[in-house]
Amino acid sequence: MRLPTTAYLPFGKTSRSPLCLQFQKIECTGAQRRISGRSMLQPDLDLSDFTFRAVIDWIDIRVTLQRVTQFQWIQNIIDDALPRKSFIVPVNPGAGKVSDTFDIRIQEPPSLAKVHDICNLIFKRYPGSIEPMVQAIEISVDATPKRPSEEKRAFLFG
Repeated sequence: MRLPTTAYLPFGKTSRSPLCLQFQKIECTGAQRRISGRSMLQPDLDLSDFTFRAVIDWIDIRVTLQRVTQFQWIQNIIDDALPRKSFIVPVNPGAGKVSDTFDIRIQEPPSLAKVHDICNLIFKRYPGSIEPMVQAIEISVDATPKRPSEEKRAFLFG
């Protein structure tokens, strides 16, 4: 079976002709048997023409405390440390929505060091019974052509 080596990338908001992103067929290398004898298509694109930046969109942390409390007391600690409001959900809450375990979603943390500092602030007021755990994380990667070009952006998106 012949592999397609071109992807047509239509423009969504203009009537320009679609771009054609070419691919090169290359043989897979590696020691694993599952990829032995296989080929892959690599886009014909020079990534050195772009700058890349990765940021954390949000991170979910689970904290477990030595005693129960309500989520708003945890919220107060976090609100003083961050410019954006975080979302806190008690895990298996009891009467009065008290819990000893909370899932905390921090939106756009400035750094992982700041997330660590926030956990330390919480544990200073409410000692933890186990280390905080990352439950989920969403990372955004932005790519920008070094020389502004709609075509390069379209090729990279494709």
